Amino acid sequence: MDVERTYRAALTLTQQMLSAATALNWGLLAQLQAQRAKLLASTQPLDTLTRPPAQMARLAEIISEMERDNTELLDVAQTCQEHIKILLRLDKYPVASAT
Repeated sequence: MDVERTYRAALTLTQQMLSAATALNWGLLAQLQAQRAKLLASTQPLDTLTRPPAQMARLAEIISEMERDNTELLDVAQTCQEHIKILLRLDKYPVASAT
């Protein structure tokens, strides 16, 4: 698989990870993350000196998009974590019944 196709596949996995996180499907998120990590680990480091500038620009855009999706994914996970912390605190202090 050529480098650009590999990075596009990684971007697709990243987008699927974001969808899984948004749906609170943490199991699927973990599976997709493992697939992406394996895919990227199999990729040779980019030799920016030997690649055409146009290809480097396309790769840079793909990587930037992955970073944006990762940032959004982290935001979703952190928000969920905060909600869970609140729910756990509420469980410690049950609301008194009105009856």
